[in-house]
Amino acid sequence: MSVADTAYARYRAEDSTYQLLKDHLAETAALASLFLGKIDLSELGVLCGLLHDIGKGTPVWQRYLRENVETTNRREKIPHATAGGVYVARKLAGRDYAAVRELVAMCVMYHHGSGLPDMITQDGSSPYLTRLTENGDAADAVHPPEEAERILSDSDVLKKINHSIETYVRRTDFETGKVLPAKSTFYAGLLARYSSSCLIDADRTSSALFERHSPLHVPSYERIPDWQRLLEKLESHIQKFPVDSDLAVHRKAVSQRCAEFGQKQKGIYTLSAATGAGKTLSSLRFALTHAAKHKLDHIFIIAPYTSILDQNAKVIRDILEKDEPENSIVLECHSNVLKEVDAEARMMQTLLAETWNTPVVITTMVQFLESLFASGTQKIRRMHQLARSVVVFDEIQTLPSKCTYLFNFAVPFLVDVCGSTALLCTATQPAFETLDKTYALPLKAEHEIIPDILRHFTEFKRVDVIDKTVPGGYTAPDLCTFILNELKTVRSLLVVVNTKPQALELYTLLQSEPDGFDESYHLSTNMCPAHRRAVIGRISAALTARERIICVSTRLIEAGIDISFDCAVRLNAGMDSIAQTAGRCNRNGTLTDEAGHPISGKTYIVNMKDERLGSLEELKLGQSKMERILREYKDEPERFGGTLLNPEIIKRYFTYYFSDLPAATLAYDVRGIRRDTLVDLLSTNKESKAAFLRCDQFPKEMLPVFRQAFKTAWEKFEVIEDNTVGVIVPYGEGERIIGKLLSLELRSADDYKRCYRLLEKAQQYTVNVFYTQLPEYLEKQCVREISLSENTSIYVAIDGYYDCGTGFAERFSGAACLVH
Repeated sequence: MSVADTAYARYRAEDSTYQLLKDHLAETAALASLFLGKIDLSELGVLCGLLHDIGKGTPVWQRYLRENVETTNRREKIPHATAGGVYVARKLAGRDYAAVRELVAMCVMYHHGSGLPDMITQDGSSPYLTRLTENGDAADAVHPPEEAERILSDSDVLKKINHSIETYVRRTDFETGKVLPAKSTFYAGLLARYSSSCLIDADRTSSALFERHSPLHVPSYERIPDWQRLLEKLESHIQKFPVDSDLAVHRKAVSQRCAEFGQKQKGIYTLSAATGAGKTLSSLRFALTHAAKHKLDHIFIIAPYTSILDQNAKVIRDILEKDEPENSIVLECHSNVLKEVDAEARMMQTLLAETWNTPVVITTMVQFLESLFASGTQKIRRMHQLARSVVVFDEIQTLPSKCTYLFNFAVPFLVDVCGSTALLCTATQPAFETLDKTYALPLKAEHEIIPDILRHFTEFKRVDVIDKTVPGGYTAPDLCTFILNELKTVRSLLVVVNTKPQALELYTLLQSEPDGFDESYHLSTNMCPAHRRAVIGRISAALTARERIICVSTRLIEAGIDISFDCAVRLNAGMDSIAQTAGRCNRNGTLTDEAGHPISGKTYIVNMKDERLGSLEELKLGQSKMERILREYKDEPERFGGTLLNPEIIKRYFTYYFSDLPAATLAYDVRGIRRDTLVDLLSTNKESKAAFLRCDQFPKEMLPVFRQAFKTAWEKFEVIEDNTVGVIVPYGEGERIIGKLLSLELRSADDYKRCYRLLEKAQQYTVNVFYTQLPEYLEKQCVREISLSENTSIYVAIDGYYDCGTGFAERFSGAACLVH
């Protein structure tokens, strides 16, 4: 039996055309086979593709489709995905091919909605088994394609798939050879998500091609980018750099070393390069060389913040995409990137963002982790593109602590199973290899690109980091006095603090002492992105003009902003933050004394009296470990070469830091019925397994091979806790956007499109406030809620509550902040 020739998958209203179901299944199978073929599971892809929509071939679903076409009153949806799962569960009943059966069934049954289910929930039930058993007749009226029936009847093919699955998920201790249950089951869960990703992308792509009147051309999805041509573009650009200083010579050496390492075998590499060593282009040179060597599919550059992403994307795009159509080589993918373009270009931009199907993808750590661990088919869809890729992690020390074990399992999975290579870049390399052996990242000393890290840091030394902490800490006025005294000997000084209230207090105090400088600047996330960009531009111009200036900023200025002050002051924080602030001081080694001789910049570590850090527990821990480092350095400075930026000190700091973080925190602690972690839920899920065996809902022999609580874990996953709400502020064009939103009436589709475009623009004129503070702001009438429709509300700051110097203000400032 096979899918009837007259069964349809969908209807295109534009020209009253149906897509044949057999064509859709064949296209989906071809693409899923190609995607899963990257990890030698092409037959699994064929099965998933051919079975995912066979439920649409039933008479009841075909009638539902026709009735929805013929009437404007749309009928309630009829489920179609269960049939394929029930069919494969019947065909492969028993334990021989349980892994194949479950993998195909869950991918097919859950290719819509939020993604894979809880195979076992925390109370011991199984939504997966429940769906199969309660819909036992779902496959009675289906007619699967003959190719699917052939594969399911071929024991050799099934054994091959089963063997590949077992090989991929069996993880052993390198020294003892013993199986590592947590890592093995975590790999199994990632393999399930990867398989689901392949099916979802294949299904959505076939549907999108039909809607766009485009036939499927499989070879276009197999094409390897011309990495050699892109590498030649980069090397041509690099050759134009003058080698006219010691710093330039050292940067060239780092770049050349990266090119040499790009020729090596696939694996996990580290680039522990000092700030200012040219990591952006050097790591890109490694990636292009490596992709060309191994004929890989993509290069991913993962940045911690959009500010770094924007900066790096422009540099890379200007080199690789010169004289090329936009987005043909480089895709910049984050929430603020959609531009004003025509409908066709916007559709293509959105499609690329959903699929990551370009040679070079530059995205954030948030989106990378969401592709692996977040709920929703749009996020899951992207995951498989990470296979056969070079993944470059910029400023890897910014990885949230709660994601450490998830990251340390996921990266080796991408390397071991998916044939990718990872490169971890930072001046302050976290000591991931020193963690508990089960969860440590398997880093090899010979995979460090910098040959002599201590010598390298000495070559790039442009700053002295000096401990100026005092018992009890400085009061704010005392700290201002210290800052102004330092400014007498330099032209520019940067102050980096830990919280927004600290930044506002110090900036306000310094404003009352204007005689010591030409201009002062404030930077914090109380200022909208457009405002921050404008201020950074003014700072850059003032630095170039050698004006005497002070900038007081929260740590946002540490996020890869290419800017250089003569001197810096950093409130005590973790070693990574202090090193990043030092990287904004004498960045290019241009400081000289009166005789013109090169001198080092100075970055001072200070502490503040009665510092209020609230629930910032990891910052407090970082401060505590840094205080220990400062004591140890003070006792033996010569042991560390007379510099706090010594690589041994950096490693020591992270070892101390991780040793005091609870294992549950590193494994992403979640609160629920039990004290679980996401690592538990996505690996052994042993408490849930025990609950399954205790309850009598299903016989014990029905215990699933895959036992992960996918749905629960993925829904709980958040890289950054989303406890804020956006407030549009009257800065620059924000004033006009607020006015247009106020006058908008949402009555038609065009009205909603205009609203969407306005809200997109408004992202650059929005500040985030905590939900807990919102009622107070509404009561004070510094924020106003605007209802655009019954289900759509926005918040705007009232005129006079946005300050041109410091941004959103709780108190009335009175001054309008228009920028023309």
